[in-house]
Amino acid sequence: NYTKPLNVYGTTGLDSRINLDADIFSFGQDITLRADHITIKGRTIDTSHPTQAGDIKLRGKDITVTDGTVLNAQASAVGGESGSIQIYAIDDRARYFGQGFANIDIIKTKVKIGDATITGGDVEVLATSDSQRYVTAGDFAPLPFADTIATIFSSVIGAMEGLAIGAAVSYARSDAIIEINSSAGATTIVADSFTAQSSAKIRVAASPKAISGGAIALGIGDTDSKVIIGNANITTSGDTTIRATADHITNVVVKATGAMAAFGKTGAAIALTWLTSNVK
Repeated sequence: NYTKPLNVYGTTGLDSRINLDADIFSFGQDITLRADHITIKGRTIDTSHPTQAGDIKLRGKDITVTDGTVLNAQASAVGGESGSIQIYAIDDRARYFGQGFANIDIIKTKVKIGDATITGGDVEVLATSDSQRYVTAGDFAPLPFADTIATIFSSVIGAMEGLAIGAAVSYARSDAIIEINSSAGATTIVADSFTAQSSAKIRVAASPKAISGGAIALGIGDTDSKVIIGNANITTSGDTTIRATADHITNVVVKATGAMAAFGKTGAAIALTWLTSNVK
């Protein structure tokens, strides 16, 4: 049992992990787990309290909750306030790669809730894959004008995508998947309100400078945003929201002018954009 909020961080490195191998009871204190990959199988996280339950927060990119796991943020006394349960798989940073010649962004997030019992106040399950920004305002908080600073940084980095000469290729793929389904006993969720929302966002940008009067630009984008609910019992006293969305920004541009234009030579340019989106 804990007398103050508990924060658990995953292993160090670019691919941090938490494999929870013990039950946690906090008697009303908040519990937060943070890692790229979080796996909870057959364990209990309990922040219940008679009058004021704590919150349970899972923050990662790939989160699995199954094999009889219990997440309990319920107030046990009549009139008590239950805590919220937030299961967020979020990756919202574009990668800078290729200096404009080959811009590649592949982002995948997933929440898998199998055989589990989840009880609390507001229960939110989010999967967000977003490659439209390099930085966000949160990276500069609590500095004043954090939004403006983030916009400037993203613009400067984005301008480097135009450094390519002659040819440029941009490929962006974002997958955001939520699956609530159990092959054993049904997944059970009891809450004041419940939200399951997946969001896949991409930005495809290729704008090479022409050389000898010609250039080629190719942009390919792919989004997969799904909320899958199978063998599950979801009970709420308030709202239930289930939503899947996708958003695409494309900027594939090339001009048929270049070094030979000064000599009166003509040029040729090819710009092609291909988008595929699967939302359900």
